[in-house]
Amino acid sequence: MTSLYVAPHLDDIALSCAGGVLARARARRRVVACTVFTKSGDADIDRTRAAEDARAMAIAGAERIDLGFADAPIRIGVRASFRCLALDAPIDRALVRELTRALAAEIRRVGATEVWLPLGIGGHIDHRTVFAARAAAGPLARFYEDRPYAFVPAFRDMRRLELVGGKLARPPDASTIARQLDDGGCTALAVEPADIATLAAKLARRRAPTGAVLRTHVLRYELPTLGDAVAMIEAYGSQVSWLFGGTTARELWTRLAARPTGWYEREVRLITTKNLVY
Repeated sequence: MTSLYVAPHLDDIALSCAGGVLARARARRRVVACTVFTKSGDADIDRTRAAEDARAMAIAGAERIDLGFADAPIRIGVRASFRCLALDAPIDRALVRELTRALAAEIRRVGATEVWLPLGIGGHIDHRTVFAARAAAGPLARFYEDRPYAFVPAFRDMRRLELVGGKLARPPDASTIARQLDDGGCTALAVEPADIATLAAKLARRRAPTGAVLRTHVLRYELPTLGDAVAMIEAYGSQVSWLFGGTTARELWTRLAARPTGWYEREVRLITTKNLVY
C-alpha cells in the first residue's frame, strides 16, 4: 500500500494532514509526500525550505518528491497578498494540464494506491490549481482540508458553496469573519477590510447546485500523536515563525484541533457528476 500526499507548498502536508501521514506510516504503509510549488525565485530560500521539509518528513518516515513548479507570486507576477493570491487569482488551465500530466507520472512511478490532494479551502491559487489537477488520480483521489485555513468557518463555508452550491442559512458579516480569522490563526494572511467585505458578499450569495457531494470523515487520534504532528509543523521554522501571527503551532492546534479524548483531522471524498475546475 502506497499513500501519496500531494502538497501545494513545503509545509502544507504537515499543517493539514500530519495525523493521517503519521497513522499510515506507523501502519507500515509506504507514504510519499509530493510537493508541487517548490521554487520561490531565491535559491537559498528553496534550499532552506527543502531541508525543513526533509526534517519534517523524517519524523513521519515519509519519502519526498519535489516537482519544482514556481510559486504563484513569481509565476504570475503579483504581490503575496490575499486578494492577489486568492480573491482575484484565476485558474491557469494550461498549468492545470501540465500539472495533471506530472502528477499522473508520479502516481504511476510510485505505484500509489491512494492519492491525497488539498480541497482548496482558503482559496489560494496554488491550492486550487492542485485541486483542479485531481483528474491525475482518478478514482484514487482523496482530499484533505487545508489548514490553518480550515480553522476559519467562513473559509470552509466558502469552499463548500463553490463545490456544492446552495446558500448559507446565516451568512457571517464582515466583523464575524474578522474574528474568525483571528481565532483561526490566520491574521498573518493580512486580509484587508475590503477583502473581508468581498468574502462576506460572496458568502451571502445563493449558488446553483453543482451536483457534487462532499462526504467528510473525521479522523480522531490519540493525544500523543498531536505532539508528533506539532513537531512536524515546527520543523518549518522559516514559515511558522510568521504564519500564525504570534501564536505557536502547539497553542493553535491544541486549542482548535484537540479534544479531551484526542485530536482530529477531516478527510473528504468528493463525488460529482460535473467537471469542477476551481
